[in-house]
Amino acid sequence: MSVLFNLTVFLLVLSLIFTLAVFDQGLVWAQDAAQRAQLETQISSIESEIAALDKDLVQIRGRKETLKNEVARLDGEIKRAELTIKGLNLSVRQTEGNISLRSESIKEAEVKISKQKNSLSEYLRTIYKQNELSPIEILLVKKDLSQFFQEVSALENVQQDLNQSLDDLAVLRAQLQ
Repeated sequence: MSVLFNLTVFLLVLSLIFTLAVFDQGLVWAQDAAQRAQLETQISSIESEIAALDKDLVQIRGRKETLKNEVARLDGEIKRAELTIKGLNLSVRQTEGNISLRSESIKEAEVKISKQKNSLSEYLRTIYKQNELSPIEILLVKKDLSQFFQEVSALENVQQDLNQSLDDLAVLRAQLQ
């Protein structure tokens, strides 16, 4: 009888710890607000039923121990264990939703990082091509001074784009961590 009671208390504590751990993580999950509210209402309802059953179990234990009372107590503990399992299953569903959302966020960030890497490669190739000629060589090759300044302006734009791309890449990496 005390083993069953200890098991019941252990399951209750485990379910509360699991539920608190899921909520404390603060992760947003993929289901809409109505589904989230429904799950939270179900979890709250189950916890209320568990608390009510715990009160009933305390009253039954206080009565004279008869076979009928023992059966009622065991039925109550079985129902409590079933509700605890149901609550844990709901918590698992909630956690799966959180994992799914996090996976999608990671995939999106990986795609953005890949695009940024491609942009960086292109910017670096452009800068390398521009650096093959010295400014004096560029001035001599160009027909007039305005072409030279256009070339210098284009190089500055590429360098600014490169810096922006590096900043964007740093932001994406920080989001993944």
